[in-house]
Amino acid sequence: MRRCLIPIWINCKIPFYQAHQELVGFGLGITSEAIKCRYLGKMDGSHILLEAVKDHNQKMQSLVGKGYVQGTLNRYEVLEKHLSAFIFSKYDLADMDIKRVDQVFLNDFDYYLRSDKDCENNYVVKNVKNLGESYSIFKLLKLGF
Repeated sequence: MRRCLIPIWINCKIPFYQAHQELVGFGLGITSEAIKCRYLGKMDGSHILLEAVKDHNQKMQSLVGKGYVQGTLNRYEVLEKHLSAFIFSKYDLADMDIKRVDQVFLNDFDYYLRSDKDCENNYVVKNVKNLGESYSIFKLLKLGF
């Protein structure tokens, strides 16, 4: 009556492999603690850029009509789409750690909007400004303010 434990072990391994692949896809460092946190649904203090923008947009949607207009929400949703396309085209990632957002990233995003998307100056400046404002909010949240 010897039972084979291999199928059970494989079933346990799959979620950890998926957590590992998500971390790779986000461009995050791979450690056993990071895999464990991702498996448990925590990101170990890390913030993922597009997840944070989506969260911001969901909260803003509930505020439309309460100090915000639909146009503001639309601008942030378009920003999310542009960011997603930019991150995929430049870094070949689905999303990325917010710690990797720096002046070089903002300059590359600016160039992407101007060259690949043929956007006008005012539109580009507005999108980069909105991203910068969102980034400032994310940094404050990370610091616990």
